[in-house]
Amino acid sequence: MSIEDDKTVLRHRMRTLRAEAAARDPDGAEKLAAIFPIKLLERYGPVVSAYVPINEELDPMPLLERLARAGAET
Repeated sequence: MSIEDDKTVLRHRMRTLRAEAAARDPDGAEKLAAIFPIKLLERYGPVVSAYVPINEELDPMPLLERLARAGAET
């Protein structure tokens, strides 16, 4: 099996895991935002980045909103 084949298999597996997690816990993004340790923002600085979720990826917006209220810049 080539490295390209390995990557394809891994991408498929991760997509499946994300779909399973989204189905199991539809409020996962909000829960993660609620428990994210704000001290990381304080330690590593005010600038954060995010992504636009695709398909079953976790939506980072609840976390970004919480970080923005704590002084983060995106």
